[in-house]
Amino acid sequence: MTEESGYVQPDPGLDPASEYLFGGNRDDSARELELLAERTFLVRDSSEPGKKVLVVKTKAGLKSYKIEKNGEKFMIEANVTFGTLHEVLEHYKRHNLPNIGVTLRLGYNAKQSSAPDDDDYEPVGQPLR
Repeated sequence: MTEESGYVQPDPGLDPASEYLFGGNRDDSARELELLAERTFLVRDSSEPGKKVLVVKTKAGLKSYKIEKNGEKFMIEANVTFGTLHEVLEHYKRHNLPNIGVTLRLGYNAKQSSAPDDDDYEPVGQPLR
């Protein structure tokens, strides 16, 4: 874990893209995410040649974001740009995605933990559901 970020460094022997890049279409990606935990995500090719789409599983269902590339910069939101696709995803693991107030958790192909997410706990003093 790094002191500065508070995040565990990925294994340098693994390609981080293998955790989230998906080779299927829109329907395939929906089936892939269907049984996985909320905030699990993948990146697939768009129906527009050369473009990518970020798909995230949320409580309300799947949410898709076009990943725009402007020159050498990647972005989901205007004026929030990154040098690589990986940097985009790392940013949204710490900051809410536009319009839904959700952060990314794990790429669809990452080892899914059986440990509950922080959102799965009830606040102290609140009745259990």
